[in-house]
Amino acid sequence: RRAFAEGWHLHSRVWAGPIKARERFEAALALFRSAGDERGAAQALTELGWIQTLQGQQLPKAIEYYNGALPLFRANKDMSGEALALCGMGWAYHSQGEPQKALDYVQRSVALYQAAGNRRGEAFALDRLGKLYAAMFEMLAARGIYEQARSIFRLVGDRRGEGRTHYLVGTTYEWSGEKQLALDTYWQARSLLQSAGDQMGEASTLYNIAEVYRGWGELQKAVDYYAQSFAIQDNAERESGKPYPNPGCYKRIGDLYAEMGDRRKALACYSQILST
Repeated sequence: RRAFAEGWHLHSRVWAGPIKARERFEAALALFRSAGDERGAAQALTELGWIQTLQGQQLPKAIEYYNGALPLFRANKDMSGEALALCGMGWAYHSQGEPQKALDYVQRSVALYQAAGNRRGEAFALDRLGKLYAAMFEMLAARGIYEQARSIFRLVGDRRGEGRTHYLVGTTYEWSGEKQLALDTYWQARSLLQSAGDQMGEASTLYNIAEVYRGWGELQKAVDYYAQSFAIQDNAERESGKPYPNPGCYKRIGDLYAEMGDRRKALACYSQILST
């Protein structure tokens, strides 16, 4: 019981950075195994797989973790756990440049979440499936899947999930050249994300709003929305204890001022890069 409790304590403290998270999940895995807790071990293996996958490093190792988790989830009849591991495996194959395998695994994940009656998990897997189609530039298919995910997030009362998926719908319009529809969708997504307190999601949405205005040649509006995006991101990063600012933010705005012919403001932005 003590090993189990310690394992879950480690399991709950994973967002201190990927290296520390990996170390803690490895320790949790050992504790779960020593306690004979197969389901806990499967969860730790899955989280280890996701850490490797999202870092884009040692992807065969990530797949090994998922393959270790799957039979344990099945033995314990944990369909949602199995679905999460399958989704992670699909994303690892996507990162390895194997799109068909990626689609197969994520589609299996969606089906398992549906069979388990886990609507939030289903929406998560659909979100990933949409991203796979978007990566293949199949924007119409991606949009339809994002809209399915968004409807489920709304149904379960997950405003953050709804807002982030609505943002992704906007990206499909933008990539398809439908800039006004993209802009309208981004504003709706921004409202949802703001109400959910999702600062990073809101910052990403404002960044894309700035990109639309930049594409239209409305450079001052672009500067204004880039600045709002970077300020929100700055605040979120500081609250999480991550190093900031990002010099790329100053360069983005500096380049716009240079394009507008305002050398003084451009130089001020570039000077900020040197001082960070």
